[in-house]
Amino acid sequence: MLLKTNYDTNMTLREAKDILNENYVKGLLCPCCKGVVKQYRRSIYGKMAVALIKLYQFTNGDPAMFVHINDLGLTSGGADFAKFVFWGLIWEQPKKDNLDKRTSGVWAITAKGVSFVTRKLRVPKYAHVVMGELTAHSGASVDIVDVLGKHFSYAEIMSDFTI
Repeated sequence: MLLKTNYDTNMTLREAKDILNENYVKGLLCPCCKGVVKQYRRSIYGKMAVALIKLYQFTNGDPAMFVHINDLGLTSGGADFAKFVFWGLIWEQPKKDNLDKRTSGVWAITAKGVSFVTRKLRVPKYAHVVMGELTAHSGASVDIVDVLGKHFSYAEIMSDFTI
């Protein structure tokens, strides 16, 4: 349950920041704007990992090649795809002119993402995020096979693809 704070137009910015810094892990309503401020712990899961592998395969591991998320043919895992940014595994092409959309939806795998997919890199299990910004990593380091879990076979997913 979120901590409710008093909305106070006379509160100083320092007072508001102190309240936020003391309570963002549990979550609270901002005393200035009434927005939710909460730290979320995110992790990479199997369907997300499959989506990253598809991006890797679609681009032949080229970090300069951008792909729209819809072109990957994902049936699931796409909703959390953008969270790979918190580990530095993908990056987004900036929006050009469509101001109605929150993001461009066009992504490229990073060199770090290629290393993760090809099992040359392990990443921290968790990314801690507050208001869409990475604040910390934690947990043991994992590789792509760890996050694929028992439901997906890395060898099978990668077997029909070669770089």
